[in-house]
Amino acid sequence: MRKNFSAADLDDAREDALPWTPMLALPVSEKTKIRQSLSSSDLKAMGQIHSVDIYMYLFRLKCKTRKLRLDTRRQSYAEWRAGIGKYHSKDSICEVDNNFKGVPTDEDVSRINNSLKWIREELTKMRKQDEDLARQFLTIHSEIQKLKLEWSWQFHELTLQDAAMDLQEVDEIKRISDLPLASETETSLVDLGLTKLNLCHRKYSVL
Repeated sequence: MRKNFSAADLDDAREDALPWTPMLALPVSEKTKIRQSLSSSDLKAMGQIHSVDIYMYLFRLKCKTRKLRLDTRRQSYAEWRAGIGKYHSKDSICEVDNNFKGVPTDEDVSRINNSLKWIREELTKMRKQDEDLARQFLTIHSEIQKLKLEWSWQFHELTLQDAAMDLQEVDEIKRISDLPLASETETSLVDLGLTKLNLCHRKYSVL
């Protein structure tokens, strides 16, 4: 199996301290991780390849990646790692004391109390921000519902006005003509649950 690797791959593997374990001797958990890291198209393309060749190919790919110093992490992960660096600066409240011998001093207790106080203040601020955001969301939701109700009321009002005018025109035409007339308004009003009879004799409200 080693004859399939180049001399550069072997040197890189020695430098990176990669153990030369036979591929068949890999733990089942490692093989499972490797297979889970592959996409469905990769597994389909490798379906006709022997399992040992797959692990050998991935091992060579890992050697090449380390040799070329390529970053295999996603950009979001790199940004996240760079963002949390400020929490581990020298000015951080929670500093690691290498000289700590198991008995906290008054200074240690004071520093711990200050840290806990800072955490409580931050949690209080976060809780207040959450309450303010929730209050704003409720206000926005209420305004949206009012606008929807107003638009619906205006639409129904215009629809009823147009229907009333259309029905009046149809009645006037029927007085001077014997031909049957079909009004499109009747069909549209039926969809809203209204008829000519209750439209003329009853009052309706959107509420």
